[in-house]
Amino acid sequence: ELRVVLPSGPGFDCSYMGVARDTRNKRRCFLSYYSGHTASGDPGREQFNHPDIYLAEALFEAPFISQWRTAGIAGGTLATASYADPDAAPKMAWRELSANPPGKPRSEGEGGFADVRQVHGGKQALVYLCADLQVGPTDRGSLFFGYDRPIRAWLNGTQVFEGPGDNPATRDQTVLPVAFKHGVNRLVIALDTHGGKAWGVYARFERVE
Repeated sequence: ELRVVLPSGPGFDCSYMGVARDTRNKRRCFLSYYSGHTASGDPGREQFNHPDIYLAEALFEAPFISQWRTAGIAGGTLATASYADPDAAPKMAWRELSANPPGKPRSEGEGGFADVRQVHGGKQALVYLCADLQVGPTDRGSLFFGYDRPIRAWLNGTQVFEGPGDNPATRDQTVLPVAFKHGVNRLVIALDTHGGKAWGVYARFERVE
């Protein structure tokens, strides 16, 4: 996605290419450069003598978790949340949930967003999300969360995070260093819908090579 962030001054050499790495995510970079490929709406303004400065976000990272299993507990709150997954709580009504694919309009949720509104139906509830992460032979890495209401998270049955949430959810809002076990790791998230207002979460993981 390219967007103008600053109008440039006259002349060609207003900005050379620059790259900055996100301090929280070594695989996320920002690229700035100037270009005259977009003409001004002012017919009296010569296009190539008045280039604009552009900013591009470059992501070199693991994708967001796209396949979940989910279940809800009507009337539940984060205060009553305890570890639950399809194996530990098989009697809960677990079902498959796919995160929105890339290319969806922003109003419908960006790629990787697990929308749980159909799970809670606008009611106060505690919604659980469960995913198995194949991390391979690695001992540590990071979990990245974005969430619009309070959540609690467990990795392999151990609580690793709890946070209040902001609306709207933003990608990589929380970065959490964690210890993985080799192979498959189970991530479970409990989301308090806060009176049925919650939309959902973003979640992904990265390994330390």
